[in-house]
Amino acid sequence: MIRLSALLTLLVISSPLVAEEKIPATVTDLWADVDPTADPLKTKVVREWLEEGLVLRYVTYHVGTFKGRPARVAAFYAFPRGRRNLP
Repeated sequence: MIRLSALLTLLVISSPLVAEEKIPATVTDLWADVDPTADPLKTKVVREWLEEGLVLRYVTYHVGTFKGRPARVAAFYAFPRGRRNLP
């Protein structure tokens, strides 16, 4: 009973906080205020290596500022060694 009471108290206390934020209803709404060109990418190659004829890169890049804090994405990027003009 104590756990249920604590859970209900938490829900009541936190519900006004959730209600203050407008939750996007569509993908278009979600990205409406995002300008992908507003901030530079600030790419960084964390590691690069060769494996079975491929160049592999572990990279990170800046995708924007969310709630006042910078956000980065990590990715792996691979391409055939010696090839040019790849998509």
